[in-house]
Amino acid sequence: QKGVNPVCGISLGALLTVLYGRVRALRQKRRLAVVSGVFSLLLSLSLFAGAKMDLDAGGFAGFTKLDLLLLPGLFFAVFPCVFLLLEYLSGPASLPALSLDLSDKKRRRRLALGAAGLIFLCYLLTYLCYFPAISTYDSWVVLAQAADVTPLNDWHPFLYTLLMRAFTGHSLWSLQTGVALFAFAQMLFMVLSAGYTVYWLLQKQAHPALTALAALYYALPPVFAAFSMSLWKDVPFGAAALLYSLCLYDLMQSKGRILRSPAGILRYAALTFFTGMLRHNGFYVVAVISAVLLVYFAVKQKKESLPLLPVILLAVALVPVANQAAYALGVAKGPSSEAMSLPAQQMARTYVKGGSITGEQLRELGRFFDLEQLKDYDPFLADPAKNSMDKAYFDANKGAFVKLWLSLMGSNQTAYAEAWLLQTHGYWHPGDKPEAIVSPTANELREMGIEKHQLLGRGAVVQAWEGLTQPYDFISIGTLVWVMLFCAALLLVRRQPDRLVALLPLLGIWGTMLVAAPLSNSYRYMYALLLAIPFIAFLVLDKDKKAAAGTPPANQRKQKA
Repeated sequence: QKGVNPVCGISLGALLTVLYGRVRALRQKRRLAVVSGVFSLLLSLSLFAGAKMDLDAGGFAGFTKLDLLLLPGLFFAVFPCVFLLLEYLSGPASLPALSLDLSDKKRRRRLALGAAGLIFLCYLLTYLCYFPAISTYDSWVVLAQAADVTPLNDWHPFLYTLLMRAFTGHSLWSLQTGVALFAFAQMLFMVLSAGYTVYWLLQKQAHPALTALAALYYALPPVFAAFSMSLWKDVPFGAAALLYSLCLYDLMQSKGRILRSPAGILRYAALTFFTGMLRHNGFYVVAVISAVLLVYFAVKQKKESLPLLPVILLAVALVPVANQAAYALGVAKGPSSEAMSLPAQQMARTYVKGGSITGEQLRELGRFFDLEQLKDYDPFLADPAKNSMDKAYFDANKGAFVKLWLSLMGSNQTAYAEAWLLQTHGYWHPGDKPEAIVSPTANELREMGIEKHQLLGRGAVVQAWEGLTQPYDFISIGTLVWVMLFCAALLLVRRQPDRLVALLPLLGIWGTMLVAAPLSNSYRYMYALLLAIPFIAFLVLDKDKKAAAGTPPANQRKQKA
């Protein structure tokens, strides 16, 4: 029989009693209590739903009467811990100071260059181990267009394809050399982005321990070295999103003043453009953030904001203008059905699991999907369902597709909910890690003459390094998502909406994964979040002197009275 150790039960009960006593003593902090309650409820739901998933079978375990106690039990165990941690971090306590003078600009630059040098050496070892690049089927799709093997389209963002074409689309050297040079250039860009983040932390007078840990964070985990040379647009997109977040922080802290100088305008416009262009969901992220900025500055600064508004509008407008120009020059539009990952998965699960479908709905479903091919439904990968779609028919009948999706939803809510939970579980459940193995060179790339070469020999040290980097195990995406959400909750408690704006690119990318994830659990789709962890730590640990835990100190309240 399975049971609970009585000592553990008594200890947990005593701990919760003490914690709730502390919470009751601070019940006047309503904002803190509300934010803690919402965060704790969402985290409890995540843990509860994750515990019910059977990932091997692609389904869910049945519900029992005990579950009626499990969810409230999770909430009441999580809530006091979240409440007290938010209360502590939003209070006056801070990290112990270290005597390190960072006021000298030259010294900050030297430290940042040293960090970038360390990061470069670690990445270079991986680059030489997996020369010329790490690649998958998606890499081949882009490379084939970059090398003029297939026509150029925007299935993958054409900006990334054009950047690759600069190295591979000519006869100055072999395709293998072009791929190697592009992978090296991308790796160098990632090194510079990480080094700039370290410099930015130094510039903001972040705690020296945080800055040092940030440098080691980028240098040592194999996931960053492996991704730096992977032929995916998600890699530079992640760096652009991180740099965009840093720029937004500076924009909000300066109250818009950085947009009054040519350098500041160029920095903001370039990062808005690249974040919006390097992945399709990036445009939706920068568009929403631009709208937030327009409203924020119009309300907060009124007439003073007038010079800022055209800059913000023009920066985000560059993305659709560039897209339309590319279409006019012959870049073909990719299949719009690629954005239908979740609706396709929900209808596929309804069909495969024998859901409630009328004869008319079945005939309509057969117009959009090859029903025989739809039986290959994979609850964690949207490609089989999307590949079974008649893309031309979908493009001509998008309204009918939405109508069918909505009509099936009413009588198949369980199948729709299960399809959504399974397709997105890696982006909200903290316990699920994606498979993290360095991909071998895709067969399609080998047919183009791209072969992997180990350039460091076969010594024991090299083999040990290759063995270390092959499974680039890392913290689960779900765990990092909850770290990000905790940071957002803390900023709400501290009443720091300006800093919360700097977190919006990461929140926006995560939000798009919840509605259009092509794969249920992959580091590459949330790579910006992995890169941004030092920035999130800075937001958590760096306390604005004006921030408080929801109410001013007692002596200030008396003075105001």
